[in-house]
Amino acid sequence: MTVNVSESEEIILTAGKRDGKAVVRLDRRHAPEVQGAKIHHVTHGPYKGLLINKKAHNLENGDPSEARLEFLAYLINKDQNNAPVQDAWNLRFWFRGKPDGLAKKRAFTQYFQDLMRPDNFPKNYMCFMKKAMVLMKSYLLLKRVELEVDQVNKVATPEESPKIKSFVSLFTPDIYQYNFVPEISMSNKTFLTFMVKAKCDVHVALSATYGELHKRTIEVLIGGEGNTKSMIKDGVEGSIRAEALTANDLRYFWMSWGNHCIEVGRGAHYGEGRFLVWDLPDNKKLTCNRGTGDPGTLVQLMKELERTRHVREVEVGRWMRLQHEAQNGTTHEMKMVREMPQLTSREQPTVALVTSLYCEKLAMDAMIEDKVTFVKYKTEVRRSFLAGESQVYTVGTIGRFKVVSTKLARYPTSNQAARISAENAITRLLGIFSKIEHVFLVGVAGGVPNLEEPSQHVRPGDVVVSMTSERNDPMYMHCASIHKESRGRLYSYKTRAFSCQNKILQNVALSLDSIVRSEWMKPRPWELYIDEALEQLNGQEIHFKRPSSDKELRKLRLGGNVISFEHPMATSKHDMRVNAPNVRHGVIGSGKLISRAHELRADFAKRFGVRAFDLDFEAVLESLEGNRNESFLVVRGYHEKA
Repeated sequence: MTVNVSESEEIILTAGKRDGKAVVRLDRRHAPEVQGAKIHHVTHGPYKGLLINKKAHNLENGDPSEARLEFLAYLINKDQNNAPVQDAWNLRFWFRGKPDGLAKKRAFTQYFQDLMRPDNFPKNYMCFMKKAMVLMKSYLLLKRVELEVDQVNKVATPEESPKIKSFVSLFTPDIYQYNFVPEISMSNKTFLTFMVKAKCDVHVALSATYGELHKRTIEVLIGGEGNTKSMIKDGVEGSIRAEALTANDLRYFWMSWGNHCIEVGRGAHYGEGRFLVWDLPDNKKLTCNRGTGDPGTLVQLMKELERTRHVREVEVGRWMRLQHEAQNGTTHEMKMVREMPQLTSREQPTVALVTSLYCEKLAMDAMIEDKVTFVKYKTEVRRSFLAGESQVYTVGTIGRFKVVSTKLARYPTSNQAARISAENAITRLLGIFSKIEHVFLVGVAGGVPNLEEPSQHVRPGDVVVSMTSERNDPMYMHCASIHKESRGRLYSYKTRAFSCQNKILQNVALSLDSIVRSEWMKPRPWELYIDEALEQLNGQEIHFKRPSSDKELRKLRLGGNVISFEHPMATSKHDMRVNAPNVRHGVIGSGKLISRAHELRADFAKRFGVRAFDLDFEAVLESLEGNRNESFLVVRGYHEKA
């Protein structure tokens, strides 16, 4: 969270009494808001900006504090023969703006740690107050801090005043609705001590899974049925597993969940005053005891990402990644929908852009103007939604064409589930947008070097388009299996070739290539659009930068030997352009069996004219064929890590 601060801000100390206790209030005020008649002292020099008000007879309560800390201080009174003195301190905090719970917790706990740092701990009350004021100047999130101190005549019992590291104050409305509390970290904990101030019906839910309140939750009810009963329930509003009569004067409680047992007790001392016990059955043990990991930590992280607008929680426990706004002011509207809206015939896209990586979709979306992203999801299809099947569609225009972009699901390995997901994504895309005529499969791939023919050599940053010199040759070649011949080092491959009947995209690409070669345009027309897109992508957390390809040393491992070489020299100005994308035409290859073996890749590429190897898109192309799409083009940018 960004906080704007003015140089004219002052930190004002006001001392007074409230309910018989000494209170010191530190307020952050702008200079015009300072009441000069109340000022007693103005500091100068290194302490400029600190003001001290005249003593107030009675400090009003004001708004409830948003957080607080309590601690006991043990002092020695030198004026009374070093008699021990015990002070009970209460620190209350108010914040400027509307920070989330995690930001508040970080601010006030770090402030307290700096205030109590032992290497420069204040020697007396006045030094303590001065340090509190100086620190507040640097903690810009704090709007007000109150320090309340009360001398204690005797050491309090643990029941009356527990040893508490920090308090997190929560104010909940009078409705039966649970709220996740990220400020309270439960990592490696098996019990919790808390104080309750309520008329009746205190509900606390223990869950190992965020959002699963009814199925995977233990609910503790304190003061139910008119503040006469307490109970443990198996799930929210579930069956009662333990019950006890309780009085109406309870304040401090503790709750534990270690050793497969739920326990609840009265008082501040953990382990004493137990009045509810439930030994968990076998089917419940995993729910509350999943090792030492803290499931809430992940939720805290997601909430922090949501605060910084990296993700958005579309429903409880399910988040969607958000794209950052473009730096040039281009608007990008995002809509959550359970069903895709009906588009008119003029609004229907005729071109689809399909990617497999998030960064690839960002790059494609940067080329689209007047775009709107629809996030389609349904609660009843949680399994497919969690599996990552693409339900995100960005609709807009490129030039005079209406386009839609989407991203396939990512799976750790190429398996049957990944194939089904890819096929479903294409079928769903063509079903929702029935006017689609042309499909571009766009993304990154690994390029194939060609030292003998510079005009076919692929460098990092170059682009390969799935076209061949012969119109009817395959555009995409998938390797299904490999057989090594009994003699020599020859291999035979079982392949699946893909080509499309409609050649309109290939014709456009060939025409553009012919124009560029005849006119020798510099820069090429598409480079202008690439530069505009890169300007938009500057605001993304992913770094988009073209890899350097000038005289870069390359290495290949062939037959157990590592061969080093430099990129070949261009024989003509059409062959190769340095530090600019060269466009190559050829077959795109794929296959898990050859993807990791350089020797097989080189042999397969030479035999079938392959210019780049990508992820396994066989299922996508099969789905295009099955849905009778007869116009597609595979476009791959060579990235070394692909």
